[in-house]
Amino acid sequence: MYDFLRIAATFALFCMVFLTNGQSDPLKAASKEKERIEKAWAHRDKQVDKVVNQAISLIGTPYKVGGTNKKGLDEDHFAVVVYKSVGVELPNSMDEQALKGERKYIGEIKKGDMLFFALSEGSKKLSSVGVVTNIIGGDVYFVQCTSLTGVKQQKLNDPKWKSRYVKASRLIMEPS
Repeated sequence: MYDFLRIAATFALFCMVFLTNGQSDPLKAASKEKERIEKAWAHRDKQVDKVVNQAISLIGTPYKVGGTNKKGLDEDHFAVVVYKSVGVELPNSMDEQALKGERKYIGEIKKGDMLFFALSEGSKKLSSVGVVTNIIGGDVYFVQCTSLTGVKQQKLNDPKWKSRYVKASRLIMEPS
């Protein structure tokens, strides 16, 4: 009988330590975990806001082949400049940028995600990348750079962009 009680007590102690992360008070352990998750979300939100604000600050920048700053940008370097504001290094090639991050479907798009567009409807050749700046009533707004307009805000529901939409990627991950 003594061995059974000793084993049960050891098991109970193990469960308490394992389930409470070493805390003797389960409520305190849960509170610490909640605080950790809230801090992680706040950090992610700050990063997304920086990316969105950087993209918006570039509106009006003219198109320039090989451009990498406010004086002029091209399609490939737009996302490089925007994401650099939060320390995310992207390759200079749009095709390589499209391989980065976590793929998201159109219904999962959030602020800060990258959107990739083809040269024309049905084409596999990427020609543009945008950064989602807002979602209002189901309308997805994004900023991008094209050779025709420079950096400009667009709307995904515009038939021109909807027909050329290829994919979305999330570089700033949600905490788990």
